[in-house]
Amino acid sequence: MALGWGLIGPGLHADKRILPAIKQSASSKLIGVCHYNKEKADFFAKRYEAKRSYTTMEEMLADHEIQVVDVATPETMHKEQVIKAAQAGKHVRCEFPLALTADECQEMLTACDKAKVKLATGFAWAQHPAHIEMKKRVANGSLGEIRF
Repeated sequence: MALGWGLIGPGLHADKRILPAIKQSASSKLIGVCHYNKEKADFFAKRYEAKRSYTTMEEMLADHEIQVVDVATPETMHKEQVIKAAQAGKHVRCEFPLALTADECQEMLTACDKAKVKLATGFAWAQHPAHIEMKKRVANGSLGEIRF
């Protein structure tokens, strides 16, 4: 049985990366797309063959066919949306940065732990050349003493 997904925040990244991946996955099914603009929600729902569109997160969270919520909104909205999804019993995949502060991240993790749902983030740049170079410099000590 396919995992039912709901996406909040259909923008460029969701359109180019997230929604095509969900659509192509044999183990996932896009149930709904949420955006405050009805036309935009409808457009993305139709484009990616979702069953429904929503104009509020509450509508989407009430959908029993959705097990996972993908949060693809600006990071200023992540904390509230992740916590609401967790409280609704939904697993969450959230774009990076996960939150604005470490304290916000901890609140999100605590909410997900309490609700017994998973929280994942979409940071996938481990193989970016800049990250590889930075890892080398940290390892070889050329940056000096790393304190944080």
